[in-house]
Amino acid sequence: WVACETPARLSRTPSHPFSASELDELMDSTELPGSNPQAAELTQVDQFPPSERLSERDVEGRVHLNRFPGDPAPHDRIKGVAIAALVQWYQQQRDPETLRWVVSNMRPEHRAQLDVDRPGAGILASAWYPSALVHELLDGLTSGLTEAEVQRLAVEAEGAVMDATLHGIHKLFFRLLVTPERYARYSQPLWNRFFDSGQMVSAVRDDEVCSRATGWRGYHCFICRMNREAMRIIHTAMGRRVIDVIETECAARGDKACANRMRLAPR
Repeated sequence: WVACETPARLSRTPSHPFSASELDELMDSTELPGSNPQAAELTQVDQFPPSERLSERDVEGRVHLNRFPGDPAPHDRIKGVAIAALVQWYQQQRDPETLRWVVSNMRPEHRAQLDVDRPGAGILASAWYPSALVHELLDGLTSGLTEAEVQRLAVEAEGAVMDATLHGIHKLFFRLLVTPERYARYSQPLWNRFFDSGQMVSAVRDDEVCSRATGWRGYHCFICRMNREAMRIIHTAMGRRVIDVIETECAARGDKACANRMRLAPR
């Protein structure tokens, strides 16, 4: 997922491009979406575990998509910017009444943080939210869907989020200045912009990009699908043609990491 803020310093024109040192400084700046490695230090982790309703849902027979069976409920958090655009898109383009119903059936402590009468259900881009809240929301929105429908929803949602993000100067920035190698170099700061747990490692070899997230306590398979689609969209915005993005590891099937391999067409 990519943040929706536009960096204030992205003001150069193609005729006056950034130097390599200036671009490195910009990539390190907190003005660039995702470049806030201090995010985890500023996050307050829940002192008490969530209620038992998540596990009760399995007894009730409800579809439970979020975590590999046996994993503990998440105690970390997700940045609001990662979900606000998704929820607003769902409100406007999908089914606002389903969203209203899902929120009305969430745990009271989660429901109190949402307002379905506001854009994006009132989710603040600058705030951090418990992963358990986001998981419950996504579980509700995907409940009853087939595997193909869940995948299609994830692709459409991420496409809408990226359409709102990679526009104007942002799109120009990616196409002219960002390369797969440079983006991979800053994969951990970019990850920290949205999640306060997990180690993200990315590597580029020839026309292949590999990414691998480990220690991600806030894992959710729908977010994982969206991240995979974001990988494709971001590199397309760099002007590269993506052949495919293949999942090589995923916590949903019991792996210790979530990893993807993307093939790019030769330049």
